[in-house]
Amino acid sequence: MYFKLLLFLTFELHIHSRYMQSQMCGKFTCPETRGVCTTNNICTCFKPFKTINNPEYGDFQCNYEQKSQMIAFLLEFIISFGVGHMYLGNIHFAIGKLIFCFIAGYFLCFYPHFSTSVKSYNLIRMIPYLQTLFVITFCVLQIIDAILFGTGYYKDSNGVEMMKW
Repeated sequence: MYFKLLLFLTFELHIHSRYMQSQMCGKFTCPETRGVCTTNNICTCFKPFKTINNPEYGDFQCNYEQKSQMIAFLLEFIISFGVGHMYLGNIHFAIGKLIFCFIAGYFLCFYPHFSTSVKSYNLIRMIPYLQTLFVITFCVLQIIDAILFGTGYYKDSNGVEMMKW
């Protein structure tokens, strides 16, 4: 008797430490590849699956695969043109960051070559300051994004948190 109770408690602790969340389940609502129904009729989802409320899925449990925090962090940190935000589905922020990078790249690479045709000496003197401002702004934006991606602050386009490291 005590052995069965100990075995049951060990199994329940293993289930809850290995899997992410619990939802009520039935025979057909908790797929075997995405979750498991425990003895308490609770569908416990495997990592990285999660149940989100979406009318398309009905009562289907473990219906959404979470985005990986590590992949989003590496995409944003290495490529750094809003690709991590695109991976999460935050298209507006990604496009804004991409436009900023194109404007900064224009001022850093192409604008000094065209500035020789400008007659204003003050405008030519201001170009290195604009370039420095864009570089500093880009670096600060990258540091802030690295911290926010690293801490898991951002959510994907469905409002679901990223799967932790």
